Amino acid sequence: MYLNLIREKCKNNQYESSEQFLDDLRLLVSNAKAFNTQSETQWIVQHAELLLETAEEKIASMRKEIRAAEKSIEQQKQKEKESELLESPSTEQHRPQEQLANVEQRGPNALHDEALSST
Repeated sequence: MYLNLIREKCKNNQYESSEQFLDDLRLLVSNAKAFNTQSETQWIVQHAELLLETAEEKIASMRKEIRAAEKSIEQQKQKEKESELLESPSTEQHRPQEQLANVEQRGPNALHDEALSST
């Protein structure tokens, strides 16, 4: 994880929760520690840790507002899913019609022949 990727995810509204955002910041800190082990690069680790600490504090201070926003996002996603289900009938709903069309194409004994072949 790197800072520009977190920035892009923020710009593109890719975080569904504050916890996802904080998880990426924690990964950023972990990567900073893993890849900046020399004394001359410790400032990178310190800045990553400071960024995480600041984000955690800000999110904690806005917890109520953030929870309400996350709940609203979840409700909107649920409405979108329900709307998609209503707008696009599933293939299962069309299946009897497709079976009937197949029977009509194959002739009146098609179901009988199919039942015999499956036993």
